[in-house]
Amino acid sequence: MPPVIGRIVRCGVIVMVVGSALGVGATGASAGSGVTTTGLEGPTWVLDQKASNLEVIAPQYVVTATFDNGDLTGSSGCNRYNTTYTARGSRLRVSPSISSTLIACNQDASNVESSYIARLPTARTFSISGDRLTVRTSTRGADLIYRALSARALRGSWVVTSYFRPGAVVSVSAGMTITANFTGKLISGNGGCNDYSGPYKTDDTKIRIGPVASTQAACSQASLTQQESEYLAALDTVRTFGVDAQGVTFFRADGGIAVTMARP
Repeated sequence: MPPVIGRIVRCGVIVMVVGSALGVGATGASAGSGVTTTGLEGPTWVLDQKASNLEVIAPQYVVTATFDNGDLTGSSGCNRYNTTYTARGSRLRVSPSISSTLIACNQDASNVESSYIARLPTARTFSISGDRLTVRTSTRGADLIYRALSARALRGSWVVTSYFRPGAVVSVSAGMTITANFTGKLISGNGGCNDYSGPYKTDDTKIRIGPVASTQAACSQASLTQQESEYLAALDTVRTFGVDAQGVTFFRADGGIAVTMARP
């Protein structure tokens, strides 16, 4: 039987009660009861929407989860949510009483959000391998797969694969290479012609890059100059990011892609 989602508006939040007519997920206990912290607490976990087989996959709407002493909070793709959980050994239960903010979302973001929120209370067990968290649910093929997010996930060398220019997200020209390297507080690289560098700051999935400065060598082709200029401008539009097995994706304030990168 499909999940039943009820919404109760309270003081600017939506209390979303997710369960089923048979009471699936109703066993979630209150915070602080039997909570263990074996690897689960501490990181901000970013949902891998494709690996999780969400009904709608829109990775520009980053979904996160943070487990902290019985409280589960995060972004559901558009709104912030919070609920409680209990963990004992490998067992995990998430309360079906999930509160959410009331930001208006577009259709894709709403679909990602509703799919994720409906699945959370069906959690049954969890396992962690490296930076990967797998939450097994009561529905076959509907596990939630996360990867740990931290500033460390960005560190190291990257090759830019695409970037935003007004009107479209375009691939880096064939035969051309744009690079980026993130250290603790600095991004640097080559824009295809000139070297560039600048500061960056992160806060969970939020990030701001710049101001970025570059050398002023003349490029051999006008197309290289244009591509480099567009890429550096795209860095200035970055507001959030997500890291998965394919690489890192940076998003603009409107949720659109700003830059994508892969490991060399």
